[in-house]
Amino acid sequence: MIPASKMTAPPFRPAPLARTIFRIERQANGRWCATSADGMTGGTFFERDAALRFARRESVGVPVLVLIEREQRRVVEPFRGAITRP
Repeated sequence: MIPASKMTAPPFRPAPLARTIFRIERQANGRWCATSADGMTGGTFFERDAALRFARRESVGVPVLVLIEREQRRVVEPFRGAITRP
């Protein structure tokens, strides 16, 4: 058995903080969409400031990185024709 006077605690190392990443972009219909990088959290807003507030509020206590897309995303219509196989 080790005497109590010889026992030492390991050095304290705080756990690294996770970072939340939100992408905010303007959709073709003019609304702002905020989504987390993992796709688990998101919302659609009429104003950019509301989307920013949402990202800050959802990441309370954790550092947040907000990526704001300047360009509109192009909307791609799904293919509705018949697919022929050789």
